[in-house]
Amino acid sequence: MFMNIVNPKVTVLFVALLPQFVTMEGWATAVQMATLGFIFMAQALVLFSGLALVGGYAGQKWLNRLGTQRAIHLGKAVIFLVISVEIYFL
Repeated sequence: MFMNIVNPKVTVLFVALLPQFVTMEGWATAVQMATLGFIFMAQALVLFSGLALVGGYAGQKWLNRLGTQRAIHLGKAVIFLVISVEIYFL
């Protein structure tokens, strides 16, 4: 959540988007803005938590496959080989 506080894009979103939904007839403007901000943060928490859970589950399923592990090891070997060849010819 701290990342969203210091992210300038989120600040621009709050300043540009949320005032359109504030009415003069409703609660105090500060209360309306705080409520809309809380709703935004709550939905972001739910969305990012769900994304993290699904990504973690899918990642573990994918990484536990033998073929994936072999591909990762082969990829690392190729990268190290390319780096060593480049260093050798410097």
